[in-house]
Amino acid sequence: MTNRLQAHNTDNARIQLAVESNCFAPDWWSKGVANYARHILDRLCSDCGLSPSCFSKTFHPLAETELPANCKLQVVSGKSGLWRNTALRSLAHDAGANVAWFPFHVVPWMRTPIPFVTTVHDLSFMIKPGQSTDIKTIGYFTLALMNALWRSRKILAISQTTANDIVRYFPWAKSKIRVAKHGLPDDCRGLGDLLLRSGGLAREKVIIAKVLFLDGGNQRKRLDLALKACASLANDWPLQLTITGNPNHAAYICRRTLGKVPSFVRLVGLLPRAELLQEMASSNVLTYLSHYEGFGFPIIEGMSLGAQVVALDGRAEKEVGGKLAIYSKSELPSDLAQAIAQGISDSFDPGKSSDIIAHARSFSWDESARVHLEAFQQALQKSK
Repeated sequence: MTNRLQAHNTDNARIQLAVESNCFAPDWWSKGVANYARHILDRLCSDCGLSPSCFSKTFHPLAETELPANCKLQVVSGKSGLWRNTALRSLAHDAGANVAWFPFHVVPWMRTPIPFVTTVHDLSFMIKPGQSTDIKTIGYFTLALMNALWRSRKILAISQTTANDIVRYFPWAKSKIRVAKHGLPDDCRGLGDLLLRSGGLAREKVIIAKVLFLDGGNQRKRLDLALKACASLANDWPLQLTITGNPNHAAYICRRTLGKVPSFVRLVGLLPRAELLQEMASSNVLTYLSHYEGFGFPIIEGMSLGAQVVALDGRAEKEVGGKLAIYSKSELPSDLAQAIAQGISDSFDPGKSSDIIAHARSFSWDESARVHLEAFQQALQKSK
């Protein structure tokens, strides 16, 4: 894939890319967006020969380490609400940028001097509001999405599910959309290689079955459902439910759902990335119970490390997990408990774990970078 990207270096040289990089700030709400943007920028720099100018209104110094070496960082000062337009004008004039990329769909509200491409991750604020049902918040993000769809030269959807949702609500945007699926994060691929070489996929049946839940502090992640299902299993199985994320929030959901923090629950808090991956690799089952997602990084992350993924029967989940993930028939705790039990049983089969890893490794950042590159080229062509 690298050769295919480099083969177009003549066309690539025409692209002077500006990237809105606010998603790299440590307080950004979705680390999945930063994960995606970092992997794409790595390949645009190393394989495509681009040297993007990254701009942001506020940028934490620690976040600069997340950017590839060839990226030039520009922090736009000032408190104006028009800062994105100001940033684009500055980049267009000072850095010679001729196309901009917004990794998240909140784009300039007014006319900008250069064309831009934007990425839409999901429509959760419209379809499944989750923790917030504030009409002002939902209304703002809906208007921001419509503005992005209208003004963008090209729209990148992170899955066919997201693309279909966009067309369902905004059919006039159909001609602009390209699907650019996420790839497997590089650190997961490396740890998966290590597990395959060391034979680390074999699990002894005498251990306590480990079920992992990644708590994002959002109601649509359905921690309550995982607790009810595991509580019914824990009566007969030696089972441990490990919950990551804010331990106070997790403890609150435990008490609200089961009246206490039960003995089978293990609260580990917010884990560094390396420790989180080790938890995935050592777990029999990774439960992913979100009401609605555009893609779902944890599905391929867990599968890449040999964990049996149990998810709800959603469109994006089935698009990513394919036939190798296990899906609960419904959101009833009894159905989920049955799916988790199947996942625990299957986890002792090294052959199936190897198949799961192979499936996860089929997701390619190189292919995604190619689609991004073509979108930037097409945005330039349309601007002439």
